[in-house]
Amino acid sequence: MDNNINVLSIKCTHLGCTLNVAGDIFKCPCHGSEFKLNGEVIKGPASRDLKEIDFKIENNKIIIYL
Repeated sequence: MDNNINVLSIKCTHLGCTLNVAGDIFKCPCHGSEFKLNGEVIKGPASRDLKEIDFKIENNKIIIYL
């Protein structure tokens, strides 16, 4: 089991459209970019990976720094 936690922006790095989850990928409904669940670009036109968001776990809660 993978215990790593990554918090990612769900905004496409191409033009900022909100991504959808499609099976085991994030997919942009605007221009078709696709990203792995770890945020890595699979298919363009996006050329940058998804932005990682800082967070911490404290008292069994995930605190996300937006």
